[in-house]
Amino acid sequence: MAIRRVVSIEIGLSRTKVCETDYKKNNPKIYKSIVFDTPEHMIEDGYIRDKIGFAEVLRVELKRAGITCQNLLFSVASNRIISREVTIPMAKDIMIPKIIEAEKSEYFPMDISEYEVAYTILERLADTSQLRIMVYAVPMNLIKNYLNLSLEMKCKIVSVDFVGNSIFQWLKIHAKEEPVSLYLQMNEQNSLITIMEKKALSLQRMLNIGTDIMTNAVLEKRSKESMNAYDANQMLEHDSYIKTHFEGRDFYDMEDLSEHELARKQEICEAVTDSLRPFAANVARVIEFYTAKSKTMHITTIQMLGHGVKFKGLDILLGNELGVQVIPVTELTGAVFTKAAETAAASGQELISCLGASIQTIQYIRPVFETDKKDENGMRSMFILLAAVVAAAGLLVFLSVKGYTDEVKRGTKLEQQIAESQYIVDIFNENTLLANAKQEVADMDAANTSMTDNLMEIIAELENKLPSGTVIHSLSSTETALMLNVSCGSKAETEKLLLQMQEIPYFASVQVSGIAETEDDYGMVTVSFTLTCNYPVTDASADTGTDAGTEEGTVNE
Repeated sequence: MAIRRVVSIEIGLSRTKVCETDYKKNNPKIYKSIVFDTPEHMIEDGYIRDKIGFAEVLRVELKRAGITCQNLLFSVASNRIISREVTIPMAKDIMIPKIIEAEKSEYFPMDISEYEVAYTILERLADTSQLRIMVYAVPMNLIKNYLNLSLEMKCKIVSVDFVGNSIFQWLKIHAKEEPVSLYLQMNEQNSLITIMEKKALSLQRMLNIGTDIMTNAVLEKRSKESMNAYDANQMLEHDSYIKTHFEGRDFYDMEDLSEHELARKQEICEAVTDSLRPFAANVARVIEFYTAKSKTMHITTIQMLGHGVKFKGLDILLGNELGVQVIPVTELTGAVFTKAAETAAASGQELISCLGASIQTIQYIRPVFETDKKDENGMRSMFILLAAVVAAAGLLVFLSVKGYTDEVKRGTKLEQQIAESQYIVDIFNENTLLANAKQEVADMDAANTSMTDNLMEIIAELENKLPSGTVIHSLSSTETALMLNVSCGSKAETEKLLLQMQEIPYFASVQVSGIAETEDDYGMVTVSFTLTCNYPVTDASADTGTDAGTEEGTVNE
């Protein structure tokens, strides 16, 4: 039976958003909705730590909201989900999974056996007959995590979507058609930057920084008090503890305070504001990268979404420091709230991930959520089996004749298809000749090319591939290798960096040495190490030996 409605769920670090809505409709109707506090320590990087406990909490909240639909859909934010944008020749939708299946080892040069591969179509390029698609590698144990939650709920799971795709699906339909728009969704543990050009996705980056940096700053200053994360969030949402600039002493709402209260609030304001420096720097870096890449497009406004919208003064600080207007989005256009859900309309933007997932989730290249249907009525199964035995004698004769006829027709059809597909052989032969010619030219070019000639292209690849939190302190290049002194914000980001470095075609291998982990006064962890990126060995590089010159440069982030 076709699915008409789903319960779309986004489980955040401190808040869980749920809505019962239409499935695969561009303008979904919200029938019922609820937002409740996520139990403490329940979610970690997208994984539910206590599925039985959370299932009980979710069951109670759904009952309280009057939600009875049994089809569950999840929008998940996790650094374990790997994404990569690729371009493939224009093809029918039914052929796209087969193309991705054939090329997935090229898209993700790692052991892909523990991942499910999925995709979403970003744009159809009619002028070049190509498709821009985003390919995802989703850990199987992450999918299993949500499958088991659905089993605990005794519900059917429809899909597990990536929050980046959820946001894109909503903006693709409902965002204003402007030359360029930047949307900044600041969640509890992470933030998502999405840049759209006339409703087409141009750039999307996930930052491992969220509103919890401000929450933790408050808790650290109030450590002697019995305050939890919920209380800290309430403080930040109802009173301004964020300065208008990083430098200076301009504060909000300081009137009618005693000298002691004023000093105490200023101390918290300084701590909360300083905690936002890495976040603002990362957003500025993404904007600079996009501006350098597009050259003709410039970001003039930022539409702010997510939990960060509720924090007073955050939009003003970011606007002043980034030099662009930051507009908090509180209402959601494009969705229809029924009378039972109209109270959620005022803060509807919190549901954007849930609604985007309901429009179109990422499409897995193999069936992940389909299960074999079991016969629920044992007597009916026995009756069918008995009827089949009685009719078997007559069916054997009929099927033997029919089977022969069908095979003859099938053979004729296959021969016709082979004849119709003969042009593919010609294309293959022509492609082989072109590939051989291209290889000959490449061999001639390699014999006369130094790898240091490609240094600018290598730097451009590094800017494109490296995660946003990575800092390159220095680099040096010889004829045989490129050496980088690098620092990252975490070991997980270091692992992602190594995967990205292996995708750069200029390197034959990448080696790591000198790993050191430090922690600053703000609790920010920095992993420092040296990367040795070896160039492919060619005849030209072999002839130069160890006398090759060195080009050096320094990058300060």
